[in-house]
Amino acid sequence: MKRITFLAMFVAMVLGMNAQSSKTMHIWKDGVATNFLIASEIDSITFSDGNIDKENVNPVKGDYIWPILLDNITFEANASKIVADFRPNDINNFFYIWSTGETYINNSPGTGLNFYGNDEGYLSLTVAAPDGWSGCGFCLKDEECAAAADALRKEIIANPNEYFLHLAIKSTNTGNHQFYTFNNQSTSFAIGTTTIEAGDVIGNFTRDGEWYEFNIPMANFVTALNTIGNFPVEGNILCVLSGGQKGSELNLDAVYFYKKAESENPPIAPEEPEEPTLSAGIGTFSVSADKQVSFSKGNLQYTQSTNTWSFASAQYEMIGTDNVTGGSVTSVPSGDSKVGDALADKIDLFGWSDSTGSANFGVSTSTNINDYSGSFVDWGTNQIGDDAPNTWRTLTRDEWDYLRNSRPNASSLKGIAQVNGVNGLILLPDDWACPSGITFKSGFHSSSGVDYYAAYQTFTADQWSLLEVAGAVFLPAAGYRNGSDVDDVQRYGYYRSATESLSNSALFLYFYSDKASMGYGYRGLGLSVRLVKDL
Repeated sequence: MKRITFLAMFVAMVLGMNAQSSKTMHIWKDGVATNFLIASEIDSITFSDGNIDKENVNPVKGDYIWPILLDNITFEANASKIVADFRPNDINNFFYIWSTGETYINNSPGTGLNFYGNDEGYLSLTVAAPDGWSGCGFCLKDEECAAAADALRKEIIANPNEYFLHLAIKSTNTGNHQFYTFNNQSTSFAIGTTTIEAGDVIGNFTRDGEWYEFNIPMANFVTALNTIGNFPVEGNILCVLSGGQKGSELNLDAVYFYKKAESENPPIAPEEPEEPTLSAGIGTFSVSADKQVSFSKGNLQYTQSTNTWSFASAQYEMIGTDNVTGGSVTSVPSGDSKVGDALADKIDLFGWSDSTGSANFGVSTSTNINDYSGSFVDWGTNQIGDDAPNTWRTLTRDEWDYLRNSRPNASSLKGIAQVNGVNGLILLPDDWACPSGITFKSGFHSSSGVDYYAAYQTFTADQWSLLEVAGAVFLPAAGYRNGSDVDDVQRYGYYRSATESLSNSALFLYFYSDKASMGYGYRGLGLSVRLVKDL
């Protein structure tokens, strides 16, 4: 048995048929393929030759299976493993060809032996391309099946290393196929030589008419599965587009999710998830009509004793009044102000200055404007942790403004909240999809004050972790520092831009519980810095 294993987001389209089952095709009147967007991130690909050994065909994998395409002989032989049957039955689960006319020619059941060596047929479609595209979907209209699909999604999230997607594919001609799963656009990828809509090409296979087997570890897909909502009745468990290349073949068989048997050792085991590195940005945010960025994992920090720059370990971490007291870092500062004689060893409120002035990127308690110099200040020119200089950068005033007000749906992509006891402003990515079980309310409170953040909405650390996985960014209301005075902690947030205003002032983003805007103030004020990296 020759195998192909993809460590990537993988989907397939299949139809369970035999000589006794109905082969009625249905048209999805409302199906519009161009509504699907976004792509998945590909980790690695390995594959080998085809030529399945018909005299020694492998059994169905796993202790438990959720079939989407499986012939009746194989299905009955593995009846004890079936958790839920997602196969179309033309009673409550259906296979639909999209558009106002058939965009595929239905050749099902395919001729010849299927993947398991049985003469039971397989899904066989040919692109007709009447409108320059083709698309189809496997729709679960049965409430129990839809609930089972959502339960499967949650089980994969809870135990990712135990779950896989299996499928077999063959063809005798060229063609590209774009796949989606769990009724969501964020799981898009392509097989072939190019994408059809968006996303990554995860690989190809030899077009020699032989079956190729794919075992796809689901561990790599937990982030995407964690960001989508509950699986709906009349949702597509799998769907596919095959473009407008007339005559392109889509032959699929043996498609099912499975939970790995104790004795099985997949060809490539999913790697243990790694801790996020400094270089790993959060979310996708438009800062101009043609530029997108991701944010650092926390506010910028500086340690004086080692002369090193780093990021906070959590987005809601802020040093607050301990910028001048020498106390330990805390994510929930106490008090609104405190006076100290000098800066603490670790600080996160910086004056507006480059490296040429005595303030050295704002690491100073000086209130003398002459100690702060530069016409464009970018803290990302420093080495931050192990990241080389210029890995990160500071947003300009225009970029902050575009992100807040001018990108599509900007007004619904921000809102105040209290996160793990810390007040602040949440910014949502361009491709925002609210995680299942979370309710996010955009906008601001009608009043300004410390208490109004929590009054508007609150999130625990666990809830925030789901929002963060979905790309949300949190800017703590860390206040400001004037010399060795720190004020407005938990009340106001002030975030540096790289842009000069007047000779003695600089522009920054600020927010209260009731508004957010751009402002300017004298360079000696110590404000928060949140860096980005270009995508």
